[in-house]
Amino acid sequence: MPATLTATSAARGTVRLLQIEPTTRCNFTCGFCVGRHLDQNDISLDTVREALARFPDVERLELHGEGEPLMHPDFFEMTRLARERGIRISTITNGSMFSTERIGRILDSGIDTLFVSIESPDQDDFKDIRGGSLNKVVAGIRALLAARNARGQDYPTIGFGVTVLKRTQTLMPAIARLYTELGMDGGISAHMLNTMENYTDYYSAAMSDQVLSPMEQGLAWARYAKVIQSPGYRRSTAAVHFSDRVFGQNDPKKQGGSSKNRLARDYRSCPWLDEGLYINRHGHASGCARIKDTGRFGLGDLKSDTTQQILEKREQLGHAVRAGIVPPACAGCFIAQNIEGRIAKLRGKRPTRMVSHVDQADWDKSASDHVIGIIPYDAEAVTAILGCSDGDRTTENIIAACSAAWDVSAEQAESRVLPILNELHRLAAVSF
Repeated sequence: MPATLTATSAARGTVRLLQIEPTTRCNFTCGFCVGRHLDQNDISLDTVREALARFPDVERLELHGEGEPLMHPDFFEMTRLARERGIRISTITNGSMFSTERIGRILDSGIDTLFVSIESPDQDDFKDIRGGSLNKVVAGIRALLAARNARGQDYPTIGFGVTVLKRTQTLMPAIARLYTELGMDGGISAHMLNTMENYTDYYSAAMSDQVLSPMEQGLAWARYAKVIQSPGYRRSTAAVHFSDRVFGQNDPKKQGGSSKNRLARDYRSCPWLDEGLYINRHGHASGCARIKDTGRFGLGDLKSDTTQQILEKREQLGHAVRAGIVPPACAGCFIAQNIEGRIAKLRGKRPTRMVSHVDQADWDKSASDHVIGIIPYDAEAVTAILGCSDGDRTTENIIAACSAAWDVSAEQAESRVLPILNELHRLAAVSF
């Protein structure tokens, strides 16, 4: 990447949030799962050790991918390795493997947050969707909570992870009632059925029909907002799951005040590409858990690529997304699309500066609770944009002026100017 663009690097060289895929094997048959269409493999402990050694800044580790993590024979050795480093741990499970022996190991493991996947609280629906027994899952959750409470432990917190399908779009209140009835305390995390090609390529015609329309998604989010704003809803006290950072769903900082804060959707960058990394079972790195084709879209291989090479590729991807460009690896991602739509609205505008100067302290004020992502302060770009924001010049005129001043292409100047201009507007430093 040209040196002129490095001022926009976000958390370069840092991986604070690491997700490792233990396995693609699973004892359930969910129709929306990609894992069972992939090669069935477990990650090696050596690869886990290498990943943890490569990224010394990791604060939070998620041990899950496309398969059932508890099926990996060394799952608890992975948690031990992370715990020894003081890393907070979370996982997602289908909830079918809560034997007495395994519950004891979970409680000894140091896991902070454990989510159990669910789409419906109805036994027949659950079996049809997931291929397992809801009664067994519920009994396992009860046993896990009872054992944890008997020990006087607060962790792991136990929550629900919900994939919303067309057939289950009205069931969030019923899922919330089951959550309350069981005494769960890890929060409810929700996301819509994935529409990225990495997933839809594997959907059957019947599963493709389960994708919600934009209007249906809006209604589903409204039902979810009502649930998590209910006085009786027991929120997570751990807030360590990565979806807390991406969606703001279970993070206490984003649960007070307005519903906008509770369902934060205002992205200025991708949190994965700011400070996260995904390592699959083969040791291949990618920008996030949803990027499956590491042959085309991977960031590197722990066996053959240096840490610097992996992080430089992550930064290139992140730079594009922050500039409103949807890279092929991110096609269909709602975060990239959200940013693309917002950045597109800047085109043709005639910004007028409202202040003469914006420093780092001013810039930091834009990092409010309902905003997700990082746009690093770029003093040179801020000064240039403010200097050109006279109410007469369009965004395109400003890009052309910066291109000439920085001696870079119009495309390079555009990708640097647009994210900064958006933040200046957010700060009311310019008006349109």
